[in-house]
Amino acid sequence: MQPVIIAPATNRRVLGSMNELAFHLGVRQDQLSDPVDMAVSLSGIPLSAVGSKSHYGIPRDVALDLLVNPGH
Repeated sequence: MQPVIIAPATNRRVLGSMNELAFHLGVRQDQLSDPVDMAVSLSGIPLSAVGSKSHYGIPRDVALDLLVNPGH
């Protein structure tokens, strides 16, 4: 176990992605009541925080790539 520091986000891409996820969660909360279903649904939303500067990334694709290629 390592210590964790919690601090406000200062990166605009991260803040924008967090706001985007909060918006989509608010829209979908009546349709999805299971937290796992919510997480799976949100994992398909393109976000700038997990993409490059030229395109958005899809969180589930990024996670899969990191699991398959852990050194990248």
